[in-house]
Amino acid sequence: MKISIEPDIETKPTVISAKPTQSRAGERRNAAARGRLVKRLSWVNLIVVAAVTVLIKFLSEEWWVTTPVVYLPRSLFLIPSAALLILSCARSWRAVAINLVAAAVVAGPLMNLQYPFGGEAVAAANKERTLRIVSCNVQRFRPDFASVLEEISRMNPHVIALQDADVPSRLLKQYLQDWHVASEGEFLVASKYPVRFVDKCRPGAFLRTSVARFEIDTPAGTILLYDLHQMTPRRALTSLRPDSIITETGRDELETFLGQLADEAHETREFVESTRDRKPALIVGDFNMPSDSSLYRMSWSGLTNAFNTVGIGYGYTFPCQRQFQWPSGLPWMRIDHVLASEHWRIRRCWVGSSNGSDHRPIAAVVELR
Repeated sequence: MKISIEPDIETKPTVISAKPTQSRAGERRNAAARGRLVKRLSWVNLIVVAAVTVLIKFLSEEWWVTTPVVYLPRSLFLIPSAALLILSCARSWRAVAINLVAAAVVAGPLMNLQYPFGGEAVAAANKERTLRIVSCNVQRFRPDFASVLEEISRMNPHVIALQDADVPSRLLKQYLQDWHVASEGEFLVASKYPVRFVDKCRPGAFLRTSVARFEIDTPAGTILLYDLHQMTPRRALTSLRPDSIITETGRDELETFLGQLADEAHETREFVESTRDRKPALIVGDFNMPSDSSLYRMSWSGLTNAFNTVGIGYGYTFPCQRQFQWPSGLPWMRIDHVLASEHWRIRRCWVGSSNGSDHRPIAAVVELR
């Protein structure tokens, strides 16, 4: 008898292995960590935006580090606020609020938004005492003066003050054939009323004429018009580089040039004050500085800025042509102004939309008090 012995077969339990997955608790921890990171970045962005705004409003060109920010597109500060706002929508409502505040600071005081909150209540304007004036740096009538002239015509001014107009223009000559015209160098003033050139100021800083003084015989009496064009700070800004804040490259050149700009503005203002003779005066033109810069405050405070008083929005006038990688037709600062002595009440002020020059025209309606 044959006996077969079969080996014992040990049955082992089947082990099912699963890929490691993140637990819900881990997901919540990661989401909370991302939310905290977005919130911290939002606070940092708000602090930076607030600090830059304060530095521009109180220091501006007094510190060479903040000077470029005064003249660069401030709307760029909206980019981090917008990006963080998108990231925070699904993570933290507190971060959403922080980023909304930061965006409001940029779009408001940092970008120099103007809105006439309140104001002087006045009766209907007296036509004989009202003057509509337009100022524009025409950049030697390039690249498309026809569009600039068309817009000036729509503004229907009594007085036109041009800067950088020291070359002949057939279009301008045809348009002004029934106007009174006076000119001095790059400055040209056309008026519905008799106008004459009187004097000019040539500060020693750059040995160039910064303002020309004209007299206009209006129905309400003789007024003074100062047609102004100050030196641009762009020449000094080109000496800076991205690493200048560390290496201080170009700092000395910038500070020297800023001192010259301050001297020119100071001498120009002294000329205006010494020749006004208490007569009604308007100072208009290309100041080459925004109204919230320290150079402007040091030299032109005490006069009424028409757009700051009754203008709405940003009123940017420069640059209209392409600058670096910035597209054309999108100016980012208001460096053209209409200033008035205490004799005037500002009725209206607005900025044109044509891009026929590197500057947009600025217009104002003013009334003798």
